[in-house]
Amino acid sequence: MTSPFLKVDAISLTLKNEPILKNVSFEAYPGEVVGIVGRNGSGKSMLFKCIAGLIIPQQGEIWVGNFAVVRERRFPPHLGALIEKPGFIGSLSAYENLKILASIQGKIGDAEILEALRIVGS
Repeated sequence: MTSPFLKVDAISLTLKNEPILKNVSFEAYPGEVVGIVGRNGSGKSMLFKCIAGLIIPQQGEIWVGNFAVVRERRFPPHLGALIEKPGFIGSLSAYENLKILASIQGKIGDAEILEALRIVGS
């Protein structure tokens, strides 16, 4: 059986004495599309911030691949995330913005950036 690439197990998050996430659990498998739906203020963005290790829940565990996000208390390697509003710098070109993002982990270079821009027609 295929292992999940994402596992959220019984996470709970309270901020300023306000419960945001209560015992949230789910798994996502390779090739699967998962939709997270809910009204404004229901905790969707906070869930994604927890998955990305930007906020650590008080209870539960999150695994991205074999990486234990809650235990490690940091952003999982090999994960990319745009949560809420993307922070592109308007005064820079698409290439320059992508170059800055690529420099964070240093895994792709100019050739890959240029190919991505070619694919999307920029």
